[in-house]
Amino acid sequence: MNTKSPQKTNGASLFSGADVMRRVFKFFASLQLAVGTLVILMIVLAAGTIIESRYSADAARILVYGSPWFGLLLMVLVLNLACSAADRLPWKKKHIGFVLTHLGIIVILGGSLATQQVAVDGQMQLQEGATGKWVTLKQPVFYLYSQAFKDERMIPFKERAFRWKGHESIAHLKSDDRKADVTMTQYLPKAQVETRWIASEKGPAALKVTLHNSFMNVSQWLADEPMSREIAMGPATLKFASELLQPTAEILNQPYLEIGRGDEKMQIPVPDKTALPFEKVFENGLTVKLTEIYNFAYVEENILKEGSAPENAENPAVVLQVILSSAPSALISSRSALAAQPQTETHTVFANFPEFPTVHGRPESQLGVKVQYRRPGTGSKGESHELRFVSLPDGIHYQIQTGAKIQDGKVEAGKEVVTGWMNLQFRVDEVLLSAAQDLVVTPLDDDDRSESATSAAEIEIKSGALAQKFWVVEGIHKSLMFDGGLFEVIFGRRQLALGFELALKDFRVKNDPGTDTPAAFESDVVLKDFARGASIERTISMNQPLVYRGFRFYQAGYTPGVSGEPDSSVFAVGKDPGVPVKYAGAIIMIAGILLMFYTRAYSVRNEKGIQ
Repeated sequence: MNTKSPQKTNGASLFSGADVMRRVFKFFASLQLAVGTLVILMIVLAAGTIIESRYSADAARILVYGSPWFGLLLMVLVLNLACSAADRLPWKKKHIGFVLTHLGIIVILGGSLATQQVAVDGQMQLQEGATGKWVTLKQPVFYLYSQAFKDERMIPFKERAFRWKGHESIAHLKSDDRKADVTMTQYLPKAQVETRWIASEKGPAALKVTLHNSFMNVSQWLADEPMSREIAMGPATLKFASELLQPTAEILNQPYLEIGRGDEKMQIPVPDKTALPFEKVFENGLTVKLTEIYNFAYVEENILKEGSAPENAENPAVVLQVILSSAPSALISSRSALAAQPQTETHTVFANFPEFPTVHGRPESQLGVKVQYRRPGTGSKGESHELRFVSLPDGIHYQIQTGAKIQDGKVEAGKEVVTGWMNLQFRVDEVLLSAAQDLVVTPLDDDDRSESATSAAEIEIKSGALAQKFWVVEGIHKSLMFDGGLFEVIFGRRQLALGFELALKDFRVKNDPGTDTPAAFESDVVLKDFARGASIERTISMNQPLVYRGFRFYQAGYTPGVSGEPDSSVFAVGKDPGVPVKYAGAIIMIAGILLMFYTRAYSVRNEKGIQ
């Protein structure tokens, strides 16, 4: 008996390339692969849901839905469905429903892959009067600038869902014979950031102030720079101002109006009704005109009326007009709606309800004006409390304002000073005549849901024997001197050019009746596409997006303005080319399922001989 060896033709084994391809095809067309892929997909989707509920949607996106292996899993499923349909070639009429169903699922999965790879999901934040041309995406980037190495660049880096520690190279800087390596050594997706100030050769004055009584003990930093000048702390406002408050003796013992604008505070005595209309002109361009005074105010059918004692409770109110004769240039530049001609606002101010908005239908004045009706001797509702610090040639001085009364003195570190409010005392723990900002970064748990949480990264830069580590916090500019030159880092997010611009004309907050709780937001916008000659005016609300060139702009929220600045409207911006593909796939799949049921019923009827 002869033993035959495997036949070979031109060096090929018994298993030819065609056999291999056929076996691979059968594997990808098999039911076992389909079942296994679907089981894995269900497990992955369940894991993604758990991660999202426990941690965050961003964690689920990073770990599951946006990962390369999730896209690969979808591609395996697409390949399995395509091979399964092709395995039944040549198709007959009874296969049409089956093929259409598989085709629909393939199209849906293709749309999902398109969403994963090219969809836009970002935000745009605009102040009233401002124009935006860019969308801020989720991908993190570092913006680096080195004066010593004459280098400036934007560097994307890997986003992480959980706390990470290691060494990830960010950049290699070169200049002549010098080299520097920039490395990320820690990444915190959720961190608590505390600002503090340290002594510096140059910079603004800074103070660490403690306000305390038997129930509270709170410390805060104040500095003579825009972002750190004012803090609201319960019963009082702490402020680092440019000038001292000037008391007005004539109104100390009678009701008065307090008009605030930026650091300025103006006071007007409230006259008798017989003196109306009463007008006061200030040097800064503001004119205040009192038109109505009520002692027992009440509202009936949206109209403010005067009641009488004892039927109505005492409810003092004043109606006045604030007229701005000439807008400061800075205000005009940030608000295109403002013009140089006089602007007028009507305010209704209640003494007993200082928290109520005074401009009807708006949470804040468009002129940056805050009006309060003060009545000395009536408690906190009738008095303003402010602890003010001012740098003067002989040192830093403080002022304690209680209504129209002002107490002042010179700051001494460690000295306790009685404020007169709720048994509160204040103490200045540290005095820095020249300071620089420093950040204290504290890691938070990965499942922390704090709204104040932010992302931070620890950066190390090395050049020869020089090395320095520091934290950069998302959205906060970090600068330092390194190797004889300025080194700057910003931790931000990648931006995408829209190809057109969006201008915010007006933003409105609608509150629940009788409360300060926001119920809805609206933004009046103008979209301009100069390349196409298009100009569109729309109102965007939470359920009414603006759609243009595939982009959808939704009203997501707002950021209140500070120090007289206008509010900022926050838009969620999305563009998903996979949506129409997924809709088309759903229609094809449903048509296929219906055909499958029809052809099956038709086949059964024929087998039974039913006409």
